[in-house]
Amino acid sequence: MDDGYKVLHETFVSGHTGTTAHEILWVSALLPLTLCLYGMVNVWRRPSHRAHFPTSVLELVLIGCPLLLSLTLFAEVTYYFGLILIAILVMGVVTLRSTLISRPWRLFLNERFSHDRFLPYLTNYRAGMLLTTAVCILAVDFPIFPRKFAKTESFGFGLMDIGVGSFVFVGGMFSPAAQKVTGSYFSRMQGVKKSLIQSLPLIALGLFRVVLVKGSGYHEHLTEYGVHWNFFLTLAVTKVLSSILFLIVPVDWSWRAALTLSLAHESALVVSYYDWVLENPPRYDLVNANREGIVSSPGYLAIHLAGVAWGRQFARLENKVQDHIGQLKTIVVWSLIMWSSLYYSCHELFRPTSRRFANWTYFNWMVACNLTLIGLFLLADIVILYFQDSKPKINRHKFKDSNRKATPPQTKVNQITDALKWIRVPLMNEAINYNALFYFLLANLFTGSINFIFQTIRTPTCPSLLILIAYVTILHFISVFLHSATVQIKM
Repeated sequence: MDDGYKVLHETFVSGHTGTTAHEILWVSALLPLTLCLYGMVNVWRRPSHRAHFPTSVLELVLIGCPLLLSLTLFAEVTYYFGLILIAILVMGVVTLRSTLISRPWRLFLNERFSHDRFLPYLTNYRAGMLLTTAVCILAVDFPIFPRKFAKTESFGFGLMDIGVGSFVFVGGMFSPAAQKVTGSYFSRMQGVKKSLIQSLPLIALGLFRVVLVKGSGYHEHLTEYGVHWNFFLTLAVTKVLSSILFLIVPVDWSWRAALTLSLAHESALVVSYYDWVLENPPRYDLVNANREGIVSSPGYLAIHLAGVAWGRQFARLENKVQDHIGQLKTIVVWSLIMWSSLYYSCHELFRPTSRRFANWTYFNWMVACNLTLIGLFLLADIVILYFQDSKPKINRHKFKDSNRKATPPQTKVNQITDALKWIRVPLMNEAINYNALFYFLLANLFTGSINFIFQTIRTPTCPSLLILIAYVTILHFISVFLHSATVQIKM
């Protein structure tokens, strides 16, 4: 990469102050809205099976394209875009209520919520986070992507600032500590050993990225993590440190440990580390060269522990609709608490949010934002579940009689189970989750390749949009192909 262009590119992605927390939340909330729209379209269509190619195209149109447009062409009218989606959904609900016979609410509350090991709304949230991240890491290199959504330099709210925090939070939610019953000291020691082994691919990816970036002359943003530190090393460190911490702290104390650690981390930042990092001293040794990555690690560990605590909450839920509606109420309460804490902390007590430091206010923001979005995905899932097994009002008696005569009970259960899988969890989301880390790595490789082929910061609007659409489409079809071929690349 040309040295002059490299400097221009680094300047293009640096020095940003972000936008407001509520705008970031509104943009992020478009995904559960489009997911609900996709589910309602499938309830209305009532297809008998899922054909991969037509389904993939439909998902790109209803899920992928609205996300991409909201981050590029429609970024300045995101509020209106969201309101239009909400209006369409309200009309859809009214239409379905008038044309379908839904079961009584009391019966619905006692129905089985999920037939899968993982909850559909958590699967959708994880996939949505990965999809948004994949779009942003390339889109940020084009002028079509608003600078207010880029990563902030030191403090502030940027859409891309929630990426690493959400990865760490979700990593905690899906970690073995969150999913399993607490074992003996010996089993926890085995857990440390296992986490060390599982972290080796992340460390290898982190080191490979360092070598690749340094060797190719690719542009760098040193104040993000440091000279050698990167996203993969942060994931590895939080994974290993959390398993070591659980040797002395019970897993059931994860939430208390998260709050305590985040406040202790903030105290250490105030005493000395804010000044050390912000004064930008020379990067003359390994510690100084990577001070951002090192200083932020305790904060990200706290976010990981919060994810473990909430993962255990979801793992303990009974498999009934009413239990998940109860969980939705709990999520609403805790979201309000964390948003209130964030507002008060930012305005009265502490420094603004900082991904660079993973400080107390960033911890509040990550927990509040992730819980709110999970709550929205859960609400969308409940709406789809309520309508997905409804009968058409026209010829309902004939439909009911034919079902009673022709469909054996077990076959009917299997049909409902299959419908739950592909109406509530789109093929796109299944495929992304199936090879989650590989999907993210592939997105990074494509991003690097496109930046070498094109001078992205000088690309006009129309070519930029076409490149981004092609990028999202290729990523989508590769992930769907691997999923349909049952090729899982474990890393």
